[in-house]
Amino acid sequence: MVLIQVKHKEALSLPVLFRLVLKSIYDRKNFTASEGVKMMDSVLNWKDHIEIREDMGMDAVDRENQYRLGIIAMLLKEDEEGKFEGRKQTFQDKGINYKKFYGLPEAYVPEDFVKGQQALEEHKRTNPEDYET
Repeated sequence: MVLIQVKHKEALSLPVLFRLVLKSIYDRKNFTASEGVKMMDSVLNWKDHIEIREDMGMDAVDRENQYRLGIIAMLLKEDEEGKFEGRKQTFQDKGINYKKFYGLPEAYVPEDFVKGQQALEEHKRTNPEDYET
């Protein structure tokens, strides 16, 4: 039984927070100041929540949330240190969609799946030994 309720209503869900962090890294020109405030507030609220849950005893969901929050914190730290500059330039030069790189579902359109199926069929025709059981 949870005895303490943290202000979840003021924190973004972790998947939404992850998307916002990626937007802050790769799409700064479309990243608003209010999004930045909401992102940082959410990170801090989640951090507080995890610390309280650590004191109370964490279950599997809490450990998963702690792991995801760690990934988000790592991305923010590496961005602050400038470690994404090369990747951002490569993505821009080669026309790579960062949302597809990170596997965000909203980045994919039906045409992508059709192209993938066509590439698979072509590979099966040219390399049948890869598909022998």
